[in-house]
Amino acid sequence: MSVIIFLALLLFFATVTSLVTEALKKVIPDSFKGYNLVVMIVAFVVGFVGMLIYFMLNHMSFVIDYIIYAFLMGLATWLSAMVGYDKVKETIEQLFL
Repeated sequence: MSVIIFLALLLFFATVTSLVTEALKKVIPDSFKGYNLVVMIVAFVVGFVGMLIYFMLNHMSFVIDYIIYAFLMGLATWLSAMVGYDKVKETIEQLFL
């Protein structure tokens, strides 16, 4: 996979993550405080599943390397959807406190 394809997929996945998260914010009650966790879960699902779909459409076999790439794309999607150190730090604090 080239860098251009990676960045295009990352842009697409981060956009989809933001749209799905905004839709979920409309459904989740206002008293809920863990929106960062929602973004993290949505981003991992969108990034991971999106990469697996990309691999299937390009007739790539599912070897462990591609599974790792899909996981890392989920991580990159989460970080790019959060856009900022403060949000990532707040999410990590919500996970462990």
